[in-house]
Amino acid sequence: MTLKRVYTVFALFALAANVLMIRLFFIISNESYAAEAAAQSSYTKTVAVSRPDFYDINGLPLTGTSRSESSVVFPGQSAGNLLAGYIAEENVYFYKEALLGSTPFAVKLVNSIPKEIPVTVFETKERYSSDALARHLIGYLDYSGGGVSGLEFALEEYFEQHLTETRFRVSVNANREIIESVKAVIFDEGGENEGVTLTLDRRIQFAAERIADESFERGAIVVLDCASGEVRAMVSRPNFDQNDIAAAIAREDACLINSAVSAYSLGSVYKPVIAAAALEAGLGGFLYECTGTIEVNENSYSCNEGKAHGELDMKTALTHSCNTYFIALGQRLGGEAIYNMAASFGFGGNMRLGEGYCLSAGNMPYKGLLINEESELINHCFGQGKLLASPLQVAAYMNCIATGGLFFEPSVVKAVGSAEAEPREQHRVMSEDAASRLTEYLRSVTENGTGELGQPQYLSASGKTGTAQTGRYNADGSEAVIGWFSGFFPSESPRYVITVMVENEGYGYMTAAPVFKQLADFITVYEQVEIP
Repeated sequence: MTLKRVYTVFALFALAANVLMIRLFFIISNESYAAEAAAQSSYTKTVAVSRPDFYDINGLPLTGTSRSESSVVFPGQSAGNLLAGYIAEENVYFYKEALLGSTPFAVKLVNSIPKEIPVTVFETKERYSSDALARHLIGYLDYSGGGVSGLEFALEEYFEQHLTETRFRVSVNANREIIESVKAVIFDEGGENEGVTLTLDRRIQFAAERIADESFERGAIVVLDCASGEVRAMVSRPNFDQNDIAAAIAREDACLINSAVSAYSLGSVYKPVIAAAALEAGLGGFLYECTGTIEVNENSYSCNEGKAHGELDMKTALTHSCNTYFIALGQRLGGEAIYNMAASFGFGGNMRLGEGYCLSAGNMPYKGLLINEESELINHCFGQGKLLASPLQVAAYMNCIATGGLFFEPSVVKAVGSAEAEPREQHRVMSEDAASRLTEYLRSVTENGTGELGQPQYLSASGKTGTAQTGRYNADGSEAVIGWFSGFFPSESPRYVITVMVENEGYGYMTAAPVFKQLADFITVYEQVEIP
């Protein structure tokens, strides 16, 4: 072989080696090849799937605040056989059956494992803690992890696209047999896990729930930020355990229903609507002599306990919640004016708290009924008859007075992931002058009238009591009533609206008004509002 041929052969070998080296480099650096190689040398299993969490307006978590421990178990491994005393009793059967298999599995622990037991322990996030807040608003999941109610259901599509899977990986040999001497690796994989930011303030929500628990068995509290209409707290009672829905369904107290967005009879808390319509119609100076009762078409309507209030103007009629004054005023106004004002306040209309979360409209008698049926108009003037509305709707209408006549559609979702929520609807319902006069009149309610038990300790407040008859009777023969108080504070420059509804525990001035006071006092201290 000539020297030239030797050089040629050597060059060909060198070229082939370089090609192989380049090819090997691409194989090693290519993620798919790397993943395939890893898959051939390991066994991976998903042990938990988590959804993005809910956060309050200050970034504090409302879900995912508690953790639980789990352990990776290798069937046949002596340490794995020692875990029976550290898992929930209802999981023992599954655990023992899995030990008879051949593949590793994970089991949730209820007790901490001593360090002497050589197993892999890892933490997973629990969706709901035992002290979770805003349970009715947030909702709950079914056995498969899908949203069933509340915002969990409304935002299901977003959550499904942003799931995070917690997995463990163990090493296997060429025969796909588990190498138990190599420790399991725990890792997360999946979506960006961007949370959902709500308008709730966790501290106000916490206080509202604790005050509710101390004050009534059935009812609701709604707190709105006056400047934006955003919901700062939403409470419904009775409460339920999000981790035990079967038990909640078995109960007979309808604990899964969100009372804050369910419709109820209103009673006198509705009277400011009639007053607003009168002010806009130029009837703010309407005077009436209350004798305790009024006769209309051979039907008699009375004030509470038939009490005669004497000559009243609008301010004193609201202060003492005189039924006959508002019946006479409503007759003067007519059904059309009242209907139009109520509709502008949001009564009878659907409310959309957030994307995909629409609420019941309640029931607003149609205009023709109020115009043509005097008996319906009479009952409507003091919040009875066919009228039904939710605590949230009442809060929204009261906020319209607080803001000088502007109606803000309430909202509860601030952002979904990085996407800010769309601006909410707002429109003018009444003049600033009319709203200012109503604010003054409603301040008299808390300072001198039926709402005195709702007067906050530190600041002024404007509000209205209400006690609605339901037509239902208790076992002792007494009629079931709905107690209300809705108002805002401070009167001079309103910052918050609070609406309280209490089911079947007595008059609103006794049951709901004190709850308003307690929560207003807490918010004043929490917000460090300047106290005059």
